Order: sequence, then structure tokens, then C-alpha cells
Amino acid sequence: MMPRLVLEVLDGRATVRARARIDAVPATIGRGYDNDVILDDPYACPTHVRITEDADGTLVAEDVGSVNGLRVGRNGARVPRVPLRHGTELRIGRTIVRCCDPAHPVPPALADDDQERGVAGRILASARWRVAAICASVPALVAFEYTASIDRAGGVKALSETVVLLLLLTLWSGGWALASRVVSHRFAFTRHFAYATLMAVAFTAFGAVTEWLDFLVPDTALSDAFGFGAAAVLVGMVIAGHLRIASTMSRAHRFRAVAAVLGALGVIGVILAIADNEKFTSVMRYDGQLKPIPASWVPAVSVTRFVADARALREAVDTLASDSAGSASR
Repeated sequence: MMPRLVLEVLDGRATVRARARIDAVPATIGRGYDNDVILDDPYACPTHVRITEDADGTLVAEDVGSVNGLRVGRNGARVPRVPLRHGTELRIGRTIVRCCDPAHPVPPALADDDQERGVAGRILASARWRVAAICASVPALVAFEYTASIDRAGGVKALSETVVLLLLLTLWSGGWALASRVVSHRFAFTRHFAYATLMAVAFTAFGAVTEWLDFLVPDTALSDAFGFGAAAVLVGMVIAGHLRIASTMSRAHRFRAVAAVLGALGVIGVILAIADNEKFTSVMRYDGQLKPIPASWVPAVSVTRFVADARALREAVDTLASDSAGSASR
């Protein structure tokens, strides 16, 4: 049977907490368990409002002598009765009840991201896979930190740095989980944390590859191009993945959000690069660890080339010194 009316109970953020069908009148709304719509509100009376039908067929909400009365809207005046139409909001105690036409259309169903194909989708959909991803990521992070360390107590340092990283990932995932709670009413902390640990492994591996490129192919645009491109891809994956978990945004909307963030980061990067554009510096640009590889792998120039370059540099410096001395004498 088609309901006469649908009532939505809203919370303070105007999010629907419950829906109730009104199939026949009279019907009642209140805190008592014998009502057609039960409100969990101490400011609502046991029977607060009665819904009846006028002679012309219009449904009407009537105050039945409640303590706090019936109001139209969130801050409306107290009224004895209100005609009910689609979109009408009633304040009953401190609860907002919204009237809806049963024939009102609803938007199409969203695609369930948990059912999307791909490794990430399957991992995030299963609690067992999420735990496995976290358990596999932790030793991988420790291994990366250990191989990058040259300290005598490398294992202890790698373990302590991994613990600090996991604490930061916990805070990061907690922030996204709170956003998930607000937007989609699910906390989803383990999903965010599992995804964050996987992306941390990806970023650590990316850093190691970039460091090797800087070491093996110095003073070329290859490492810079790879670094910027891979960093953009990884940052986009981080944002898109967390948005997929935290919200019901479509793939197109997620893509636009990622593009906006990457565009902003790109502008900031260009500004910082221009500000840091020094023609001469005494600071070594390469800040990675030396690699334990055979000497034949290290890019080098011949002794003859080195001596020639040193002689040319000395002559250039001598010329500059002579020019400066001549200018000073004049």
C-alpha cells in the first residue's frame, strides 16, 4: 500500500537519522513507545503531535498540548497546527521532522567502490586482507629504513623510525576516518590505515629509486623528471584512495579533486624552485647515502678529462682575478 506520508527524523547536521511511513491517519509522534513515530528526545512529550486529515484531504499536524509546543522550521514560532506538504519541517522538542511525498524521486544508486575490480579494492573490502596489508607493510618499512642506514645500530634506528612513521600514519588515518564518519557515517579507520601503510611503502620505494638515479646518473634531468612524475602519481593515488573510502564521490569528481590539489602543489613547487634558484652554492645537492656498489658502476670521467677540466677552471679563475686587479688599479 502506498504510504500517505513519509517522515524523516533529522539530526543537528540535517542528516536523516530515521524514516517512518505514515500509512493511515490519525497517527501520532512523540517519545512514547505507542506512537507511530518515536522520538528519542527528552524535550518531546510522550504524545506530542497528532497527524489528522482535513475535510479537503490535506494532512495536518496538531499540537496535543505538549510542554514545548509545535514549531515550523528550526527557529519558527509556536503554532497549534501545520498543514503537511513535501519539504515542511517541524520542530518537535529539539528534534526536526521533515515531511516527504512518497512519490518524490530519489537519485540513482551509487556504484559500490568495494566491488570495483583491482588489488586495492579487494584489499580494502576485506578485513582479513586489510590486516595482511598492514602486517606486510610494517616489515617492509623497517627493511627500507635498515638498508638506508649506515649507523652501527642500524636495526634499532630503523625500528624506532618505523614506529614514529606508524604513529604519524595513525594520526593521518584518524583524520580521514573522522571525515568518513561525518560524510558517510562510517568510521572506516582500518581501511584508511591499511591504505596509508601501503602508500607509505610505495613512497619509501619511490625515494629509494630516486636516490639511486641521483647517484648513478647525476646532473641529468632523468632523475628530476622521474621524481616529479612519480611523486605526482603517488600523491594523486593517496588523495583519490582516501576520498574513495571517506566519501561517495564519483570517480570523475575524485579525479577533479586530485587535479585541483596537484595543480595547487605544482604552483607552490614552482614558487619554491624560483626562490631557491641559486647559480652557485657550496651545499652538495645530493643528500642520499653512498651506495655499496662496484666501482665500475659509478659514473666517472677519465684522469685526462679531469686534469683538462681543472686546468681550464684554473685559467678561468686567473683571468677573472686579472680583470678584477686591473679594474681596481684604474
